[in-house]
Amino acid sequence: MDLYNSFRGRAKDLSLRKKVLLIIFVSLTVHTTLAAYSTTIDYSAHKVDDYRLYMARTSTILHGGILYRDVYTEPPPGIVYILLIPAIFGNTPVSYMTFFTFLNTLTALILFYITKRGGEEDALLLSLLFLTNPVVFLTATTAHQDEAVVGFIFIVGLYLILRGRYRLASLETSFGFWTKMWTAFLIPYIILRKESLLRERLVYVAVMAAVTAAMTLPYLYFCPKEFTFFLRYYFLTVHGRESGGITLWHFLDFMNLKPPSLFFYGTLATGEIYFLYQYWRDKMVMWRSLAAAVLWFFIFYPKIHYGYYIILLLALLPYAPKIKGSVISFYLIGVLGILQTGFWLKNIPRGPYMIYPLLVGVFIMLMLFYLLLRLLKLEEDPRGVQFWEDEDNGE
Repeated sequence: MDLYNSFRGRAKDLSLRKKVLLIIFVSLTVHTTLAAYSTTIDYSAHKVDDYRLYMARTSTILHGGILYRDVYTEPPPGIVYILLIPAIFGNTPVSYMTFFTFLNTLTALILFYITKRGGEEDALLLSLLFLTNPVVFLTATTAHQDEAVVGFIFIVGLYLILRGRYRLASLETSFGFWTKMWTAFLIPYIILRKESLLRERLVYVAVMAAVTAAMTLPYLYFCPKEFTFFLRYYFLTVHGRESGGITLWHFLDFMNLKPPSLFFYGTLATGEIYFLYQYWRDKMVMWRSLAAAVLWFFIFYPKIHYGYYIILLLALLPYAPKIKGSVISFYLIGVLGILQTGFWLKNIPRGPYMIYPLLVGVFIMLMLFYLLLRLLKLEEDPRGVQFWEDEDNGE
């Protein structure tokens, strides 16, 4: 707490312009340092290098080909459309790292803009905590992952909802759903907005349906089996790939102890519906309901890639000053997640030695449960998580 108060005291002397410049400076320093280091690594020996996949998919589109049919594609099409931007500007690892650095910087600035209503000093701290988390800067550089896109789309959708721009949010979140599906957490808060009349709700649904049709119908026509693979993958119906990432359930799967998929369907649905109901009954503000739903998902979904923790960071960071130990938990999860994925699971032999990553999985799950319980017990929410319209009405 002394460090926190010391930071707030120093940050208080900075103007708004200097705070923004500090965020940009930290982002560029961290990302360019890791990007420069990344250029010294020989990735040719790696069995899977996502940059090579990005280049192949974007090149297919630029040369008139069709995703899924003409090139192996696992994710939804939206992510590939977005990656056309760095593809046009060189289609090299450097162009992708530059693009991801730009998006992480924008995400941090948007987070600052949203939360500065509760105090510019706290907002600055939250943005810097985001940028200096290893999950954020490593996925954008040395790890060759596209989570910077996911985090940016998520925070933009959240911002539009908080500003009351529901029609635009309907468009953005439906496109985001067909990018990496994480905006699925935001969509219910658009449709279930209590102030909306039935006609408005139908407009939101119509916008989402139109975007969905535009994103899916061409592929459903040309290559339905290949296109629907990612849906089967996410819904745990691909044989041999029912679990993955750094979850406890994945490690239990190695030991043939993972529960059946029906357990996950029931548990996930129950938790998500409960937290939405709490929001509907005005027992939780939207952001706390969202953060709780995301935490619940991370605890019980058996396929959590370490890069996905960017979403958890964005959902929970505004509550960090109010939850004791949360900042340490964020860094621990980031470091342990990268160790699990990048080293342990590839080098520890199957059998008794699997107890070590299993214990780490248990530790991560306990931290997530701790964060969830502390979040639910908070007596008040930070001012920065409120709707703009609530502030205007003096609520």
